[in-house]
Amino acid sequence: MKIKNIKKEYENITIQDKFNENEFLKYSLEKKFGYIMKIIEKYTNKKLYDHQIQASEDLYNNKAIDLATGGGKSLASIIPLILKTLENNKVSYFISINEFLLKRDFNEFKKIYEYFGIKISFLFKDFDTTSNKQIVYTTNSFLISNYLNNFVSLNKTISIDIKNSYFLIDEADMVLIDNALYPFVLHTTQPLNQEYLIDIYNYTKDLTTNDYTIKEHNYYLTEATIENLNKNFENFDINSLVFSIENCLYVLNNYKKDIDYIIEDNIIFSINPKTGLKEVLNTKDYTKQFITLKEGLELEKIEKVIIDKISVQSFFKSIDNKAAMSGTTIHESKYFTFYGFDISKIKSSFKDIKKIYPTKIYFNTRQKIINLLKDIEKLNERPILITTNNIKSAELIFNTLKEYYQNNEKILSILTAKNIEDDFNLIQKMGNKNTITVSTQIAGRGIDIPINDEIEKIGGLHVMLFEVNNGFRIDEQLIGRTGRQGKNGSVQFYYSLEDPLLVYYLNDKLKNIFYRLNLKEDDVIESRIITKQIKQTQMKQEQLEYQMFENMANFSLVLDDSRNNIHSLITENKNCNDYNQLLKKIMFNILDLYEKPQEKIDFFETLGVKLVDLEIKEYYQKEKKIIENLNRFILENLSEKDVKTIIHQVILVYYIKFLKNCDIVQEGITWRSRANKDPIIEFKKEVFNMFEITLKNIRVDCFVNCFKNIQFRLEKQKKQEK
Repeated sequence: MKIKNIKKEYENITIQDKFNENEFLKYSLEKKFGYIMKIIEKYTNKKLYDHQIQASEDLYNNKAIDLATGGGKSLASIIPLILKTLENNKVSYFISINEFLLKRDFNEFKKIYEYFGIKISFLFKDFDTTSNKQIVYTTNSFLISNYLNNFVSLNKTISIDIKNSYFLIDEADMVLIDNALYPFVLHTTQPLNQEYLIDIYNYTKDLTTNDYTIKEHNYYLTEATIENLNKNFENFDINSLVFSIENCLYVLNNYKKDIDYIIEDNIIFSINPKTGLKEVLNTKDYTKQFITLKEGLELEKIEKVIIDKISVQSFFKSIDNKAAMSGTTIHESKYFTFYGFDISKIKSSFKDIKKIYPTKIYFNTRQKIINLLKDIEKLNERPILITTNNIKSAELIFNTLKEYYQNNEKILSILTAKNIEDDFNLIQKMGNKNTITVSTQIAGRGIDIPINDEIEKIGGLHVMLFEVNNGFRIDEQLIGRTGRQGKNGSVQFYYSLEDPLLVYYLNDKLKNIFYRLNLKEDDVIESRIITKQIKQTQMKQEQLEYQMFENMANFSLVLDDSRNNIHSLITENKNCNDYNQLLKKIMFNILDLYEKPQEKIDFFETLGVKLVDLEIKEYYQKEKKIIENLNRFILENLSEKDVKTIIHQVILVYYIKFLKNCDIVQEGITWRSRANKDPIIEFKKEVFNMFEITLKNIRVDCFVNCFKNIQFRLEKQKKQEK
């Protein structure tokens, strides 16, 4: 479509007081776009710019768009959401990671959707299970949790049609990349073996550097240490024990309070290093429990057990009708290609006039803060946003500023995962005169800082990036807080040799430069060459993170067939209207597992069916009759609801065992990689064999448990009669 044709339709069209869906669906695509644009203007008083119209078209065509931060992606999402919902007559989903920003858009655009007769729900509240003409604004975690819950729950739940519905992913780099290193899981609970974990923690904290090696951030016990484990532990699985000790080592040496996690009301939350948002810490490797012991807190008496899980990669890769939007799609193109997207770069209608000053590099953090304060003084009344990598740094700068500005000549505020839920309204004041806001990376995500004409005239918002971020993408998001839609603004980077990323990659090189140039501790370097080297370290970190992403994807994709098979079994049972046929199917599947007739006869005897005197030929003649009699016996003594429940419970019990065994195998795969074996191939072999056994056990126990249930009821009935 040509944008000029869409704009022409927009100018000429007359909107109706009452929407006529049948008439609308007969319009050309250009006219549909123009009509929706008119309604957007009516309810928001905003017109779509050319770049937003182009973005809407590309999102409608299932592309991943790259539109610079501040380009108005939220507004561009409305047209494809409405068209896909009405044309497909299927539920559409708008997905983001930040619940607060999601609610902002939900409230702002709600009346637009309602005009078109589309129901809209937030986080599945007020979701209408009887209506397809519906749009759901949801976080990725709510979406995937509901998807999994639909399978593991026997009760009627919200069904998410990933094959036919339309999914539009906002902040796609966060949803598809930053949150893709761990699978989404559903849990049940079981008692926690506290003594075992305390023993591991006490053992691990006494280890010395002679007991382990460090390679690419990971900790590995030496062969000698592993051989001596039996002196300290009894009745253990070697793979699980080694994995737990190595993870405990990592926690003790790397996890830092107010950097990697925070504690609120004695509950531990992890901090996402890319987004700054707090997240519930529920990993299968006891990270949360080891942090709890490290902090001297009391261990919980229960632990969560996985009953189903799926990776972000597997979930979104399986969706065909999807689109995505981000300000860094091109930079992260390999990720979006992995998910099957065509990528579109949208050129903004506005000229970017913000100023980005040369990077300043200092010897240490102390000198960086001193010079930061000096630069703040030069900015006079302009609003300032100072960004850090973690809460600890943010609080350090904020407290320093409070001491420096004791006369309240500056309005100071801090925005982190600790207070964003309570103080989200302060974002509206961050662009005011004389304000200084200190924030973690959380400020770089979908936050629009209002700038009035008075602030625009004195230069707009000034952003100070206080530390080297782990990737260029985070820098871009933070830079995008200022100079939005062609307005004034400026950016300054402040680095020091004590920034974690530089310590890891470039510390010695940069120190040598300081010494060679005979620089003093309070001197500053402004060098394009050094800045380029720092950018290269960010690229190295990004490459490392992509390897982790691929590794997660490869392991999770192995489990896809198994999970889909289990989901099919559960769905077949939930939707069954003829249990005589289903039981026959299960029984014949069981008998197919046995090659010899005698094995089949032995199986029947485990159910209490006496076939000892039956000849082999006679068995073949009577097999079908035997199965019919068994089914009749079950259905005469159990209701269909009872059979449904028994089958469902059997499937879940063996699936939980299967998932746990898969985790144990994955933990032990490291040993095989040390022996020059491909860990993914080894994992595939193990998973395939385990799942074959799991399926066999499910089929057999469906019948065994039905008979046990009947036997229990009959015995109970006899006792009551006596």
